[in-house]
Amino acid sequence: MKSQTVNRVAINRERLDVALRTLIAVALGYAFSAWLSSAIANFIGADGREHEVLVRMLFFCVYCTFILFTFIFDTTKKASIVMTALSALALCLYSISTGL
Repeated sequence: MKSQTVNRVAINRERLDVALRTLIAVALGYAFSAWLSSAIANFIGADGREHEVLVRMLFFCVYCTFILFTFIFDTTKKASIVMTALSALALCLYSISTGL
């Protein structure tokens, strides 16, 4: 009976870990991708339609990479720290590119 309880706890912990990593990947990945792709487009100096197309293409590639990169780390704590730091860096780059 005790081994079943231990197995259930381990399974629930693994499910929670996957759920938290998915939340980190989706939420921070969206922010990171938006800020980074907009910053790159601003640094290049694209305007109008070129800016929009460049941002959308970069956003998709960076977002997919960010989601995959979130699951590389062995713990959720490491993943959340690194992904938060990367998102903060992208926000800084975006702020610099817009002159804020």
